Amino acid sequence: SWAGENGYAGGSPYCSSKHGIEGLTKCLAKELIDLNPENKILTCCLSPGFVNTEMLKGSFAETCAKQQNIENGDEWAEKTCQWILDLNNK
Repeated sequence: SWAGENGYAGGSPYCSSKHGIEGLTKCLAKELIDLNPENKILTCCLSPGFVNTEMLKGSFAETCAKQQNIENGDEWAEKTCQWILDLNNK
């Protein structure tokens, strides 16, 4: 995510957890190269961008999300999970 790649003042816990997930995904992908020569297991780190979640409640970002018709977390998750499952069929 943007936060995992860039960081911002006051966001140390949030940004470091995002950075950790991205780092774990990259390391696992490299480890799987030797352990998984037929590419039966792949890694992917999804960075959804801006999603209207409970974390935004009461913030200016919540107002922006509503004005821009940004989908909520449940809508994003449902659409994205289906997209991931469909990857196997392509």
